[in-house]
Amino acid sequence: MTKLVRKLRLNNYWNLVEHESWYTHMAQQGLFLKKNGVFFTYFEERPEQQMKYRIEVSKKGLDIAQIDFYEAAGWDYVTSDKYFHVFSSPAELNAPEIHTDPTQQAHMLKELNRMLMFNWILTIFGAVFSSAFFWAIFFLDGTPIRQLVQGMTTSQLLLPLFMFFLMIQVAQAALSIRRLKKNLQRGIPLQHDIPWRKKTLKQHVWAYLYLGVGLLHLFFSSMQLYMMERGTLTADHHEFSAVPLVSIENNDAFIHEEHLGNGIDYGNMYEKSWNPLAPTQYTVDESGIVPNKLWEDGSGEYSPSIMTEYYEVSFEFLARPLARDLMKWYDFGDGRLYSKVADSRFDVLYTREDFPKLEIAAKKGKKVVYVRYYGDARKSQVIEQVAIFLNLGSK
Repeated sequence: MTKLVRKLRLNNYWNLVEHESWYTHMAQQGLFLKKNGVFFTYFEERPEQQMKYRIEVSKKGLDIAQIDFYEAAGWDYVTSDKYFHVFSSPAELNAPEIHTDPTQQAHMLKELNRMLMFNWILTIFGAVFSSAFFWAIFFLDGTPIRQLVQGMTTSQLLLPLFMFFLMIQVAQAALSIRRLKKNLQRGIPLQHDIPWRKKTLKQHVWAYLYLGVGLLHLFFSSMQLYMMERGTLTADHHEFSAVPLVSIENNDAFIHEEHLGNGIDYGNMYEKSWNPLAPTQYTVDESGIVPNKLWEDGSGEYSPSIMTEYYEVSFEFLARPLARDLMKWYDFGDGRLYSKVADSRFDVLYTREDFPKLEIAAKKGKKVVYVRYYGDARKSQVIEQVAIFLNLGSK
């Protein structure tokens, strides 16, 4: 049984003469072209031999009569790869060239040139559309940093990058075939023995780029799915520390109130996620009641609640705009203004009050916390607990 040897294929599939030269070189090493795959070219291992290879271009494929005609002239059909059909001939046979008229050969490239130019236009539209789509995701609501550090958005950013790479590669293909066609129209024949080795690193650059983007996407997506977690908050969840509701209320009668559903207490729960720009990020919700106490307006039993959203970003320059974005995001489109509060313990401190709701966003170093509190505690009390949570101490 003939042994097949697999080699990473030359990625610039449109460069016909470079492939011909490569196949010839491999035959001199005892490896004879068998077929082309998506990522690899497969060679048959046989005794070394001087071979010549020629690539015929035909979008519609080659019929049996045409193949028989070439074989009668000394060119054996080897394999096809979409629009490219490869023939080989032993060098000692000195078979006549498949094409002796450059202008006729240029005519055969006309349809392929048109198709590649059309593909180029499509990839431009695809790149523009994907860029516009992600621009809308990140900037339309005015909170780009929040979108960047949350959830799956980082891995999704790789799609426009992939489309950009694809657009460049298709452009190279279209312009290369167009240039080749024009040279043939001028009567300049193809040079079948060009040195392909000088472009060795460039040959696989697109394969490396696509592989890198693909691996990054796989890694980010897998990590984000693996790190996602939600459940009922218990005393055992020490890693999900938050601004404690019980400390803000400072009332011995306070008790946590359960809101069970699907096995989770939605009134006292945590949600954890991961992003390379904010590896530590989670949200903690707490709620409770104080028996025999009413809201100030007498609307019902006093039932305070708090949500703590915490991030530790990878780069400190993301922290300040993240705090600002969180205040923007949680105004729920109402355009409610927030204030910057002077407190030397924080790098930045924002607050917004709409009694009985109080919102706070604070930044210290790489740490960012957003707190939304419903209750009748004073703002200073809540800020004090935020400072303690960030290990900044009391005033």
